[in-house]
Amino acid sequence: YDEFAQPAVDAVMVFSGSKRIRRGHVAVVTQIVSPREIVIDQANWQNHGEIDHNTPVLDVSSKNDWSAVRVWDVATRQFGTHVYRISGFIAGHSAVAAGS
Repeated sequence: YDEFAQPAVDAVMVFSGSKRIRRGHVAVVTQIVSPREIVIDQANWQNHGEIDHNTPVLDVSSKNDWSAVRVWDVATRQFGTHVYRISGFIAGHSAVAAGS
């Protein structure tokens, strides 16, 4: 698998570990909305075992490099206030080619 810094459809977005998510988290990119917004599918984000489809994610990094994001909060119907660090994206060659 290839590692890269920018999102691509079908790539896996890798959240870095933190106090909030000790072991990190992964999600699948399902759509590129704009250079700073994507849509993901993920599981266990709200810690209830559910799968969340069509979750918007916003790049809030100061360099527009997808190193920091805010994730849509279903309960408040807006982007959450917590900023999550992103380690990058991983995918096979077909996802990388589609995202470049």
